[in-house]
Amino acid sequence: MVDNFIDKPKPTVKKIALIHFLVVGFIQLMAQTQYQEPKIFSIQDGLSSSKINNTIVQDEKGFIWIGSEYGLNKFDGYRFDTYKNRETDSTSIANNIITALFYDSFKRLWVGTMMGLQYYNPQKNDFKTASFGEQKDIIERNPVIWIMEDSQKNIWFSVENKGVIKYSLKTNQVVLYKSIFNGGELCSNSIRNIVEDDNRNIWFGSLDNGITVYQPGTNSFHQYNTVNSNLRTNSVLRMRPLKSGKMLVSTLGAGVYILDKLSWKFIETPINATAFSMIQDNDNSILVGTEGDGLWCIDADGKNIYRHPAISSQMKEIINSKIHCLFFDNNDDLWIAMYNDGICYLRKEPLGFVNYKRDYDNSNSLSYGQVTGITSDKRGNIWFATDGGGLNKYNKSAQTYTHYRYGQGSKH
Repeated sequence: MVDNFIDKPKPTVKKIALIHFLVVGFIQLMAQTQYQEPKIFSIQDGLSSSKINNTIVQDEKGFIWIGSEYGLNKFDGYRFDTYKNRETDSTSIANNIITALFYDSFKRLWVGTMMGLQYYNPQKNDFKTASFGEQKDIIERNPVIWIMEDSQKNIWFSVENKGVIKYSLKTNQVVLYKSIFNGGELCSNSIRNIVEDDNRNIWFGSLDNGITVYQPGTNSFHQYNTVNSNLRTNSVLRMRPLKSGKMLVSTLGAGVYILDKLSWKFIETPINATAFSMIQDNDNSILVGTEGDGLWCIDADGKNIYRHPAISSQMKEIINSKIHCLFFDNNDDLWIAMYNDGICYLRKEPLGFVNYKRDYDNSNSLSYGQVTGITSDKRGNIWFATDGGGLNKYNKSAQTYTHYRYGQGSKH
């Protein structure tokens, strides 16, 4: 295990019971999702390229693997080792443009490139070409766009314009799924994203014909598009299952939606930009990386958006970045791939406290320094009762205060 990536307990805020006491000056509570000063990794730090797509994973030893448009990178916490194609070496990376990365439950690193699929051989520190029987030509000669493993130990590979290959880690069985226009089951051969929901259904998002949902229990496929749903476009770039059971859906040109699977209604979020990466953190906030509009957060119900607190307060220059990948490592540290600008690394603060206090030069603080009571609500907001400054509500996700005073209503 690499020292910089050793798993260790991380701070969380649990529900605070109502406490009555008098504190003068400030309040200290256990920290929740506090980050250290961001670190930017670029070519100058050893990255093979600053153009990073949706290709960041971590292996069991703690190494971070980063795919770029000019080679594969392995980070040990201190420096980058790079892997590039060598024309005369069949054990090198097949192509320098890395299109997909995945580390499976059998501890194998899969590498998708513009020239097919490989896997990493750690004993020899080289790469082997993956060959799947009758699908050998498909998997060896075409770009592999997406890789995921489902709960039944099947690995799904989306191959550009060729459909999807399912490979069983248990039995080595290989199955090719094609578009309905080629006598198959999928909505398209241009599948851009594959995810599994909490009911073990497999979802396929396509670039040109909406969504296919595969139900393994009944071996049935269901198609959803602009014709039979309120989806505004058939270009689906990314999907992300949420802890609520709903599905987050990013489209090309029509923004980001939250899909209620019970009513099958796509609910618009305030994010209208194209999003290439979406992830949900331990605080249930939804992080969305957009194409040219930086990093946004959506609250759990999808109604409100705000800038990621660590970015807006410490690194305003990435607000307009193209965010192509968001990844939480084993320590819950956040890696942000900024296409053409390298990697932004946000490391969690060590165990500690956050001070909540009255700042006379900042209206976004406690309204009064004397606090007589604290509680939290089901949305995770912290409420402070003060001795003279009214009631304060603190939104931890957005890091904003709302002040309630007698006869004045609310005031930010």
